[in-house]
Amino acid sequence: MSDTDVANGLFALEWWRVNGSLVGATLSVQTDPGDDGPVNAEPYDETVTSAAAEWVLRTSEELDPRPALVLAFARHSGCLIHVSGTRDVVDEIINALALVVEEPA
Repeated sequence: MSDTDVANGLFALEWWRVNGSLVGATLSVQTDPGDDGPVNAEPYDETVTSAAAEWVLRTSEELDPRPALVLAFARHSGCLIHVSGTRDVVDEIINALALVVEEPA
């Protein structure tokens, strides 16, 4: 992450290679840009509820030989959480996440 990313509210960015897949997986956490933010204003294809949050999903078209990419977004405690990858990988990540808010000491 660059200093600009951090200044713009990006707290965490992870990228993983998924064995046997042409599509990697990502997880990012940033400051929620609010209802008017471009991410929150775009239409979505589906809503999924996990134990941690409600997620909106957007799916890209398949680009042979790459499978469709799924983008999942959840708003939680002033943050925007973003997960991307193939549908099965996104489902695994969002169902494994536990979102906890810690109060400052």
